[in-house]
Parts: sequence; C-alpha cells; structure tokens
Amino acid sequence: MGRNTLRSIIRLRRQALDQAARDLMQSLQAEKQAAARLADVEVKIAHEMQAATNLARDDFAVEAFGRWLKRAREETRHASDAHQRASAEALRARAQVSAARAALEVAEASELSLHVEQRVQGQRDAQRDTDETAQNVVIRANACNAKIDWDVS
Repeated sequence: MGRNTLRSIIRLRRQALDQAARDLMQSLQAEKQAAARLADVEVKIAHEMQAATNLARDDFAVEAFGRWLKRAREETRHASDAHQRASAEALRARAQVSAARAALEVAEASELSLHVEQRVQGQRDAQRDTDETAQNVVIRANACNAKIDWDVS
C-alpha cells in the first residue's frame, strides 16, 4: 500500500473518529437530559406523596392523588425507558469512538511501518551501491596490479 493511500486512509479514519466523538457528545447530552427528566418525575412524585400523607387532607384529595399517581408512574416508566435507551446509545457511541480510535491507530502504525520499511530499503540500496563501488574499486585495483606485474615481468 502506498504512502498516499495510507495518508488518505488516515484522513478518513480521523474524520470517522471526529464524527464518532461528536455522536458521543450528543448521546451523552441526551442521556443527561433523560436522567434529569426521570429525576424531575421522581421528585414530583415524592413531593405529591408528601402532600397526600398530610393528615389534614380530605378523602377527595387522597383519591385524586391515587389517580394522579397512576399517571405519574406511567410517566416515570416512560422516563426510565427513555433514560435506558439514552444510556444504551451512549454506550454504543463510546464503543464506536473506541473502534474509530483503534482503526486510526492501526492506519498510523501501518504508515510508520511503511516509512521504516522504506528507510531500511533505502539504506540497503545505499549499502548495495557502496558494496558495488568498493567491489569495482577492488577489481580495478587488481587489474592495475596485474598490469603492473605484467609490465614488470
């Protein structure tokens, strides 16, 4: 895989990580809002229960509270379900961020590995060139020595 291809992959992986991070922030915000809604409903129920247990209240108020409590419990169930869905979505978004981060790290490691591989190959090529030059020098030196020996004899 070429360096330009890896650069493109890394850029795409960074964009995916950025998008996953934005999605996580939205999920966490939704989870926070759902938790606040659930807490509000629970506080409202506690407040109304406190008012209903007041001994000075008449039977009509207590019966009205009983009817209201059914609706409030239904509202609590809906708020709790929404909170659970938001929590699950936040968990999914966290996993998506982790997966995107891991994919980016793999691409960056591949790029580094390719860079190291290219440097090593460059050093091998340079060493091969040096060896060939040295070998040629030795061959020429031997040829010169042979010619000198020939001329002297």
